[in-house]
Amino acid sequence: SQLPTVDEQSISNNCRERYDKDEIYTTCGRLLIAVNPYKALTIYGEGEINRYHGALDRSELPPHIYAMAAAAYQGMVKEGRSQSVIISGESGAGKTETSKFFLEFMARVGKGAGSLHEKVLQTNPILEAFGNARTALNDNSSRFGKFLRLEFTASGKMCGASLRTYLLEKTRVTMQGEGEQNYHAFYLLTLGGTAAAHEAASIDGKAKGPWALLANSERAAGGKPPLSGKTFAADFEKVALALESLGVSADHAAQVWGVVGAVLHSGQLVFAAQGEGTAVTDPAPFRIAAQKLGLDYDKASGALTSRNIKVGAEVINKPNTNEEARSVRDALCKGLFANLFEWIVRQLNSALKATADAAAATASAGQGDTKLDNTAARFIGAVDVFGFESFGVNSLEQLCINYANERLQRLFVTAIFESQVSVYKKEGIAVPDIPFTDNAKVVALIDGPAAEPGILQILSEECVLGNSSDESFLDRVQQRFAVDKPNPHFARAKGRGMFNIKHFAAEVSYTVVGFVAKNKDPLPVDLSMLLKSSKVEVVAQLFNPPAEPVPKGGTAKRAGAFRSAKFVGVIDGFRSSLSELVKTLEATHTHFVRCIKPNLAKTAGVYEHEVAARQLRTSGVVQAVGAARAGYPDHLTFDQVANTYAMLVKGSPQSGRPGAEAVLKAAAIPPAKYQLGKTLVFMGVGVQDMLEARRNAFIAQRVVLMQGRIRIVLAKRLVRQLRDEKARAELVRQKAAQIEAEKRAKEEEERRIREEEERQKREAEEAMREQEEAKKKQQKFNIARQKSFERTAARKKKAAEKEAKAAAGEGDSSGDEAPTPGQGSKRLSVEGGPKKAVVTDMGWKESAGPTDDLDEAAAEAARVDYGFNNPVADVLEYAEYLGMDTSKYESLLWIADEALSAPEPKGWEQRVDPEGNVFYFHENTGMILQEHPLDHHYQNLYLQMKDQVDRDRGVAGEEEPEEEPEEEEVGPLPIDLGSLPPSVLVSKETLRRPSWKERLSPVTSRKTSRTHMLNLITFELTVPVKRKEKGLGVGLTVDNLVVEMDPSGSFAEVGDQLQKNDKIVRVDGRALRGRMFKDVIRPKETHEITVVFSREKSQRPAPREQKAKLRDDVANNQMRLKEYTLTIKRFNGSPGFTLDPTNLILHVEKGSDAASILKPGDKVVEVDGRVLEGVRFGEVADQGKAAHKLKVVRIKPMKAKGGKKDDGDSSKSSRPDPKRKQVGRIQFREVTLKKERESDRIGVLFHRTDEGFDMSAFAQLEDEGACLPIIKRITEGTVGFNAGLRVDDVVIAVNGVSDITNLQAVEMIRNLQGEITFLVAPAPRVQPEATTPRAK
Repeated sequence: SQLPTVDEQSISNNCRERYDKDEIYTTCGRLLIAVNPYKALTIYGEGEINRYHGALDRSELPPHIYAMAAAAYQGMVKEGRSQSVIISGESGAGKTETSKFFLEFMARVGKGAGSLHEKVLQTNPILEAFGNARTALNDNSSRFGKFLRLEFTASGKMCGASLRTYLLEKTRVTMQGEGEQNYHAFYLLTLGGTAAAHEAASIDGKAKGPWALLANSERAAGGKPPLSGKTFAADFEKVALALESLGVSADHAAQVWGVVGAVLHSGQLVFAAQGEGTAVTDPAPFRIAAQKLGLDYDKASGALTSRNIKVGAEVINKPNTNEEARSVRDALCKGLFANLFEWIVRQLNSALKATADAAAATASAGQGDTKLDNTAARFIGAVDVFGFESFGVNSLEQLCINYANERLQRLFVTAIFESQVSVYKKEGIAVPDIPFTDNAKVVALIDGPAAEPGILQILSEECVLGNSSDESFLDRVQQRFAVDKPNPHFARAKGRGMFNIKHFAAEVSYTVVGFVAKNKDPLPVDLSMLLKSSKVEVVAQLFNPPAEPVPKGGTAKRAGAFRSAKFVGVIDGFRSSLSELVKTLEATHTHFVRCIKPNLAKTAGVYEHEVAARQLRTSGVVQAVGAARAGYPDHLTFDQVANTYAMLVKGSPQSGRPGAEAVLKAAAIPPAKYQLGKTLVFMGVGVQDMLEARRNAFIAQRVVLMQGRIRIVLAKRLVRQLRDEKARAELVRQKAAQIEAEKRAKEEEERRIREEEERQKREAEEAMREQEEAKKKQQKFNIARQKSFERTAARKKKAAEKEAKAAAGEGDSSGDEAPTPGQGSKRLSVEGGPKKAVVTDMGWKESAGPTDDLDEAAAEAARVDYGFNNPVADVLEYAEYLGMDTSKYESLLWIADEALSAPEPKGWEQRVDPEGNVFYFHENTGMILQEHPLDHHYQNLYLQMKDQVDRDRGVAGEEEPEEEPEEEEVGPLPIDLGSLPPSVLVSKETLRRPSWKERLSPVTSRKTSRTHMLNLITFELTVPVKRKEKGLGVGLTVDNLVVEMDPSGSFAEVGDQLQKNDKIVRVDGRALRGRMFKDVIRPKETHEITVVFSREKSQRPAPREQKAKLRDDVANNQMRLKEYTLTIKRFNGSPGFTLDPTNLILHVEKGSDAASILKPGDKVVEVDGRVLEGVRFGEVADQGKAAHKLKVVRIKPMKAKGGKKDDGDSSKSSRPDPKRKQVGRIQFREVTLKKERESDRIGVLFHRTDEGFDMSAFAQLEDEGACLPIIKRITEGTVGFNAGLRVDDVVIAVNGVSDITNLQAVEMIRNLQGEITFLVAPAPRVQPEATTPRAK
């Protein structure tokens, strides 16, 4: 601005003159021009930093980046206003080096008590290694944008730092232009890495081999290496030390280099045609890559050479062509490196934040009650963005880069020109017209407002459409900006698939090939899901990024909140980040650095006028200098001038306009250099610097006088102290006390550091535990979602079958209508057939097991009892998944039931990844969600309804009183062997001590027996049980017999009232009546549990009988028992039979010694002299013995008078012989099958009722509304079908367990494993009544 004339030629000549003298900086107001010297200069370092930071008058120093940094720092400290520095320029102009010098200055002058400033500097080598590369114009070009935010306290000490990056150039990983190279990290690893790093990346012996992704290294301009060949190892060590200092552990660092190595190995893949698809010619490189990524090679290679596509309702695997496989390989390489770069930035920000927090805690502790605010409102931001680019082929990356430059150029125009002109007019200042180039229309063309979307919005809209393509996108852009609403900065290109934009710097042609795909940023869904479940911690974190932090003033999401299903492409994220950056910069006092390259050959000492002049012109520098020359760049209010520079005026200071005029007059400022407006003083270039220089000189003079006087005072004080011995002794004592205090402070600091480390360790362990629980929970609810999906598919299939039958005129007599409460059925009793089964887990939160067709019965039971469309366990599980408090908001469980029954939203598909996990995939947008797309909707619905319920109750969070149900009668109770302990079953003679003769009896003796009668007394007892966090802690059989108690559970706490072998008949007033305990109980704080138990009349009463009531309605309180004492040999390592938890025999193995003696239904009460009172057979029997001596009890039919069996009670009849027919037309048969694995399907589906069948030949169940299991459908090829089960078979018993309902049969089939024996008989159907034909 001090040039005689201001034009392009004079500015360029001035820059050249200074460049020749190694003075590369030129300044004009808050604009700094930096010409790249392409060589090292001696104008940097700590000495120069101190020189510019401590200068009273910086106008006397030559222009420098340190001078601009000092101005920004002083402006922030003195004025309390945040500052920003925008460093821009073309590629190769020196932006990266300039930003490093700026950061170095801030780290030095803002140095605090901690190490934050050092760690800020350590981020540079890491970001350069993973984000910089050699281009045709620059050996160290930043291929990403960066915004560094440095926060300071009021005293100017750095208290916080954060990084934000923008748009890493991913395509460079797999493709570089002629004379260009890949990112530095690849070369540092292969040519300078340590042996440990080579081992982590598995590149031993091949460190300098021909890597496909680095092929351009040998073709680079002049054959130069990416960095100096002598510094590879040194630069690698520098990066490794930086990672360590910023908190990246050794294991994580090794995994980082492992990912880099995996990218290199993946790039080695070559494909060859094989049949209709393709195959990897050499699998060795990808085996290494899969191992480094923690993937299964077969699954990963399958995802490369094929893909899953949906055809109709099925998903089929389609082979990839060679070209498609190469695209998948390139997408994998780019996705791995880009996600690794983002992960590294997250780690750097975490380290910077942790360091800042630790420094703040230390400072707060040292200041007592005074706390240090490490979230200071004042900050200095540095923007280093990619330069304007125009290549032979320009794609979406160049459009985004140039758009960012347009936005920053717009900010420059606004700050330098528009705001100045506006203030001049408002204050009435007459200045010549200031011409400038406005690029607002170019910005609107690329990214317009919502009402008039630009090119980027049209691209985002195109990606959501089903048939989107690059051609359709180009058609829409040309139609809008060349036909409908022509934009002067848009033009059709001559080439096919191209369009032109006239930017502020130059006109650029863009090729639209790949625009849509790049915006979707696709990584094949199968590969993506594999990487999400990687066994390598860092790789899993790359593809499972943490949730974004909540912005200030926002509302934190509750834990477990779901991700929205709205599509957000690469462009949308970039636009949002860039707008946020511009908004931040607009709120600061902005400084601009324009970096200029003097020549295109990157040669030191050569200044080409044409090259430099073009950059000065297109970047707006010439216009900015002209504006500064014609206008007044500095504006201060009257009071600011009068108060700040009042010491320059002699006499009493004045305020307002008179005070400002007095200051300017006293400082001898020429009137031509300033103007007075209505409220502001407008000062020309250098005027404010002159005022500051005079003010600093005045202060310096006064400071010298003050220092002299202070020195005199100090000298006198020192003389007095030397003469006063007591004072010297006091000084020594104070020194000792100070040392002791410092020692205590140091110990306290060490203790605080230890506590902080322990706290962080605990938090990390807690976070990992929560992450594991969330992962397990997600897997668990994947199963619930799969159930819902299968039930929906089954209902649709069933509806289609019904419609087909109706169209063919067929009727459905299968009897699958909903059951009618109260309907009963009859069954034929089996000897020794009490209702016992395997133990089932009663925790209502646990899953019911694998899903199969039998769920239909459970779902129907839930519908009858609760009005749900889905099983109660599924509804409760999903309610917990949504975050629902089921005990407090039980009335809102319908939301979970509705969600499980909801259809899939349009466009979304449920899929299963290679690891077996359920996920959801959108075909058009390529989005992947771990949760169901509607989970977000139903979670918000629950929160809304919860708020409504709280408002209706009057007090938020008030628990709604639960209506106590009326107590239901249980009805007559049958007593069986399973519910009676050995102390009740065996006779007094059995309990006596055996004689020596009995003890020495040979093990080969056969069985002996005796018969006796039991006279039973049955009691009913109700006990309150308080639920614990993990449930009630009780294990039951399918007919609710207590067989297990968790010592730390709720039942164990009332063990004196509730004991094993008790039968639960009622819970919270609801009678079970054939239903299982877990299907009736509803979670609450305290449950009322009612049980029944029995004893023999001759036995001593138990204490709990005092609180119980006698039951005199027991159906079989007399029982004829036969005791057997026998010896059996072990068979194939087992006793030859299987037992239930009550020691009741369920199955006897054919060919065993027990097969000819024991029967299903017998109960073992003693083994080898040990009575099985409260213990199981397997816990007592010695497996090393060849034979066991047993005592067994069997129920015998009651005899009527005359010695005949009493047939009046069918429940006491003997076991039917399966080899002979019953009732003349019922043919019993035994069907034995083997269920070797839990996944084996028996494949049966039972009728819900026995309507349509003649069940008169079968005895009736005691439970009202229950029916025997009747097979409705059996799937061919399943275990049950192959074993001989058939449609219309009635299941009389399973492994000797009879009196079972269809629901109990479902539960037993799910839990049993191994050999299972069914006793079945065909159920005759009811014949329709014949109608009498009418007479003619």
